[in-house]
Amino acid sequence: MGSRGVGDDRHRTWFTSDGGRSWQARDVKRAGAVGSISRGAALSTLCGYPTAPDGVECAKDQLLVMSPDDGRLRELKTRPPLAGRLYPATYAEPDGSWWVSGEDPESGEPAVAVSRDAGRTWMASVLDRPLKKAGWGVEVSVGDGVVYAAELGELPTGEPVKNPVRAIHRSRDGGRTWERTWKAGADREPRTLLGVLVPGAGDALLLHGERGDYTSLDGGRTFSPATDGPALGYASTIPLGRLQARGSCEYGISADCVRWTTFTLGACDD
Repeated sequence: MGSRGVGDDRHRTWFTSDGGRSWQARDVKRAGAVGSISRGAALSTLCGYPTAPDGVECAKDQLLVMSPDDGRLRELKTRPPLAGRLYPATYAEPDGSWWVSGEDPESGEPAVAVSRDAGRTWMASVLDRPLKKAGWGVEVSVGDGVVYAAELGELPTGEPVKNPVRAIHRSRDGGRTWERTWKAGADREPRTLLGVLVPGAGDALLLHGERGDYTSLDGGRTFSPATDGPALGYASTIPLGRLQARGSCEYGISADCVRWTTFTLGACDD
């Protein structure tokens, strides 16, 4: 299954069921509702691309499940207990959990919700000492016995950057409670995040930023440059696990962020 939007047409997607050999046009109208997220499906929202009409703000976000069988969008019946805009992870984490970020209904602070039963039920929690100013959502990465949440949004101090990360939060109990381990400053790096955080073995953590890659050996409390200068690193979550872009055409893929398989696509220039 694959699907993508085309150009600026916010009302059409294209679906393939044969690995890209042929494509079928799909509109973004909801085709009913479902009680759970099927295996191999993807999540989007009623207010987000590609469903929201240009210039129109939705009064209430709703999660949509894109079927791996026909590429159509269906409303998820159970909404996470969050307020404001919803920012769902497109795919499940390697442990099968689904994560959505939004606002706490009572305080308005950044919060996340997780489902471990394919969207049938959700548990919500507020991040530890998040910034009060509205952000751009939270990127969650699940590791071995640990969950990291990267709080995204404009930085309160320092030079503006394109992909700002405000803070990093860590949970040792599956997302019930959080500890803020990192807060971006005016000068100290990292201040940006390209993609998602990459947990490793133990307290190891890798962050791809605009000015290079950074590693932490203490769960995100301190970071050290892993590269001498700007890199092309980028990490994303896919149905097979975690995918890293490591250069012009070199990639790494891992189901557990510990054992990696490296491969290349295309012809690389030295």
